[in-house]
Order: sequence, then C-alpha cells, then structure tokens
Amino acid sequence: ELRLVCEADPRLERMSLTLEPVASPAGDLAYNYELSVPGHVERARGTVHLTQGREKHIAVEAPGRRGVTLALYAAPLRHPGLERYLELRRRRLGRTAS
Repeated sequence: ELRLVCEADPRLERMSLTLEPVASPAGDLAYNYELSVPGHVERARGTVHLTQGREKHIAVEAPGRRGVTLALYAAPLRHPGLERYLELRRRRLGRTAS
C-alpha cells in the first residue's frame, strides 16, 4: 500500500494505491489494484497483468473529471536495468513538475 499525503497537513491524502498479488494461470505477475486521487479519481479498481522488465500504463478515467495514468514496472530485485530505469523516471518526473 502506498499513501501520499500533503506535507503541510498529513491528514490530507493526495493519493492512495493498494496492490494485492493474485494467482495467474498464465504465470505472469497479476495484481488487483485500488487507486484514489482526490479531485481526480474517487476510487478505481481493477486487475493488471505485468511482465518483468516491461512498463505498463493504465489510463484511469473519471466521469466529468481529469483522469490519471498509473505506470507500473515489475523487475526482479537485482535487475541490472532497474537503477537506470528509476533514474530516467526521476528525470522525467522532475521535468513534469517544473
């Protein structure tokens, strides 16, 4: 579970994401997710199937509101490209925040 809160007031939640692993007959990584982003998505639920080493984007729409995109990446703990991937994501997020 991941919760992001307002730094000035930790009672104000900015985002909540819960991932729960589920059995997948295909042998891939499958997770049930629940996402809420106040002001954008009240509560979205679904199942996502991931492949190690590949990023997956899920567009979460909310009627009458601006939706969000959930980006997930599954990597083994000692994946050689993980640090590079995280660095690229940090740079991208830094440009987006400006």
